[in-house]
Amino acid sequence: MCVIIYMPKGKNITKKELQDAWNRNDDGASITYLKNNEIHVKKGYMNFNEFYNDCKKLIFDDTLERILHFRLTSTGATKLEQTHPYPISQNIRDLNNLDYTTTTPVAMMNGTIFSIEPEEGLNDTMTYIKYYLYQYKDEISSLMNILNEGWPRWAVITSEKVFLTDNFLEENGIYYSNFHHRQDPYEWN
Repeated sequence: MCVIIYMPKGKNITKKELQDAWNRNDDGASITYLKNNEIHVKKGYMNFNEFYNDCKKLIFDDTLERILHFRLTSTGATKLEQTHPYPISQNIRDLNNLDYTTTTPVAMMNGTIFSIEPEEGLNDTMTYIKYYLYQYKDEISSLMNILNEGWPRWAVITSEKVFLTDNFLEENGIYYSNFHHRQDPYEWN
């Protein structure tokens, strides 16, 4: 199961927690952050040390709103392009971008959409964005209402704000899609 960690301005986590999140979800990582009303995405990290060394200044810069995603493959392939997040776009080239700046909202998920048959070369999240969520990219309140109806946990980042589904867990001002990276997998409910 993936984990999403949202750190608002002024909040930070430890390197140990980053390592724990990677150890349980080692199929790719990303950082997304807001700066100057733009969304900055760096994804496709398939090695913890590469991720940490390339992104640590951003990860620990508490003047930024930052969101980390650590992937554990449930559908699709374990490859750079299928790490989250994805711009809310119908263009496969956009969905596969690894390092970009945009004002188009981007989305990431923790969970599996069992009702979706992934398109060839995509995973369930990419397919869901391409064929369903795209129509709501300019209607964030409607989009969040739809995403709050299901089980998967979602983060949607616009150029002005981070939106989380209601089922995120908060601890000390930091928001998590789950705490599985802190537990023995045999203890999961």
